[in-house]
Amino acid sequence: KARRRRQRYRRLYDGHPLVAVSRGVADDLRRQLELVSPIVTIPNPFDPQQIRALAGENARLPTAPYVLHVGRFAPQKRHDLLLDAWQRISLPHKLVLLTEPEPRLTAMIAERGLADRVLIAGFRRNPYPWFARAALLVLCSDHEGLPNVLLEALACGTPVLSTDCPSGPAEILAALPQCLVPCGDAAILADRLEALVRCPPEVANFDLTPYAPATVAAAWANLAAAGASGGH
Repeated sequence: KARRRRQRYRRLYDGHPLVAVSRGVADDLRRQLELVSPIVTIPNPFDPQQIRALAGENARLPTAPYVLHVGRFAPQKRHDLLLDAWQRISLPHKLVLLTEPEPRLTAMIAERGLADRVLIAGFRRNPYPWFARAALLVLCSDHEGLPNVLLEALACGTPVLSTDCPSGPAEILAALPQCLVPCGDAAILADRLEALVRCPPEVANFDLTPYAPATVAAAWANLAAAGASGGH
C-alpha cells in the first residue's frame, strides 16, 4: 500500500512546483518521494493578536496548575511516551490532555497508576484559554509537518517542550534549544519537562514574525509574481 501511494504521489507531484509548510517537509518530499520539483517553503500563518484575544475568553479550567498536551489519540502523537514520562515526575501539576475520550487512552492511564494525575478534557471549540493558563505545553510526537500547537502556545506566552521530531519543532524553536528533546526517550522528556516547569524559559517576546499573516501573504504574493513573470 505504501509503495502504491508513493508511486501515485510521484505521478501527481514530480516536476511540478510545490509549496511546503516547513523545510523539513520539503526535505522529506525530496528524500522520500525523490521529487525533482522546485519546492518553496511558506509556513502556515498565525495571528498572535487574535489568539491572545481568544485566550482571554472565559472558560472552565482546572483550578490546580497543569501541563498541557493537545492532539488526537494516534500513534504518531505518542501519548504512551508522555504518560511514561509523567510517571517519573514529582510535580504537583495535573497533566491535561485536550483530546477526545478514548477507552484505550483511559486504559493506558490506569495501567500506569495515573488516574488521579491525568485529566482527559476533550477537544475545545476555543482551546486558547487552556493554552494561556498552562504552566507548559508539551509535544512528544514522532513526526509532524509544522506543529501548530507550538506556535499557538508561544503566541499565548506559554513555554513549550517538544521532541526534536521531523519536522518543524527545530525550525520553530531554533532560539530555544533547551525546549527540544530527542524522540522516544521518556527519561529525558521527564527530566526536561520538570526542569522547564520549575524554571521556565522567557517566551513573552518570542519572534513570531515569520508566521505572521502579513509575512506569509507577502511570500505567497512573491511566489505568484514570480509565476506571472515566467518563473516557478
